Amino acid sequence: MNAYLPTLIAKYKSANIVVTGHSLGGGQAVICALDQQQQGHNVNLYTYGQPRTGEINFVNYQDSILK
Repeated sequence: MNAYLPTLIAKYKSANIVVTGHSLGGGQAVICALDQQQQGHNVNLYTYGQPRTGEINFVNYQDSILK
């Protein structure tokens, strides 16, 4: 994904990045969304049937970054 994302972001400057995942993919989607948000991109995250990702400190961090 990181190979294609810079090109797409340059082409569609005002677009939001939408990250989705189901089950284990939901946990991976959280990590991906945090990574992209920290790089300064607008991210929308949707997960379905996601297992718990991280412990309470990680959850609090995630909640402060992904609003």
